[in-house]
Amino acid sequence: TTWTAGTAWVRWRGSRARCGVRGAGSRVGVADGRMRAGGGRAVAASVGRTTIVEVGSAQIDGLSGVCTRNLGRLALQHEIDRARRSRDPLVLAFVDVDGLKQVNDRQGHAAGDALLRTVVDAIQEHLRSYDPVVRVGGDEFICVLGDTTPAEARARFAQVSSTLGGSASISVGFAGLRPRDTLAQLTERGDAALYAAKRTR
Repeated sequence: TTWTAGTAWVRWRGSRARCGVRGAGSRVGVADGRMRAGGGRAVAASVGRTTIVEVGSAQIDGLSGVCTRNLGRLALQHEIDRARRSRDPLVLAFVDVDGLKQVNDRQGHAAGDALLRTVVDAIQEHLRSYDPVVRVGGDEFICVLGDTTPAEARARFAQVSSTLGGSASISVGFAGLRPRDTLAQLTERGDAALYAAKRTR
């Protein structure tokens, strides 16, 4: 999965990107200020300019509840830009759910869907609330970890694997942001790292 910068909607939380809405058609405030959620709507409270945009359910993956590719692309670019401004490290974790096709074939798609939700729940348990998680394929996710070194990211996903135990298995490839990386270069390197990780399983 290699991306170039594009246009999509995302919800800002403070100065950090966070993919997700409370429901289809939720209003999302794009602002530098804090966010205040009420019912099914998330509205930004800001001293500065606030732009309100409509986010449809197509921007959120209906099964896992995380970002779709289009919504995630903007979150990823935002995190790259923030990391460059602050000179903080940033790591992409490319996650593949091992054996999903076999589960779908042998046990049915309901079992495969349950497996995906189990993996996403474990990932979100060990990531911070503002770390974007993006579904980029049937069995593949990208997680964006700001202010995080590659060693810290590996330790975080070791915890994810431990939580999953025997219920599921994942392969993970990591790519740290380099000074001159474009979005496409960073995601290409993460994709290659995931492929290498899968070959060793």
